[in-house]
Amino acid sequence: MNPANSTSSTNSSMTARTAYVRVMLAGIAFGGAAFVYKIVEFVRTLDDPEIAGFVIVPVTVYFAVAAGFAFLFLWAWLQGHFIHIEEPKYRMLEQEFEYDRDDPPPPGA
Repeated sequence: MNPANSTSSTNSSMTARTAYVRVMLAGIAFGGAAFVYKIVEFVRTLDDPEIAGFVIVPVTVYFAVAAGFAFLFLWAWLQGHFIHIEEPKYRMLEQEFEYDRDDPPPPGA
């Protein structure tokens, strides 16, 4: 194996990964900016007496649902549900192999 090809492959892989991370971060930043803009617009409309009644209910529901998801995420994080997230699929495959080994399929199946 040519060491120059290995270095070139590694560099192109790192370049692709860096580009991917940058695109993902740009998307997250754009989504966050849009979210902040939406909240600012909601708060600004609360000052208008004609629109205040229309806006207060959806905003309250929106914040209640968002708070529920935030607390659910925090609870899952504190309970350790995001540790070893790949493990269940491997455990499932190992169990399937054990079941197949213990109970082989009938001949001709």
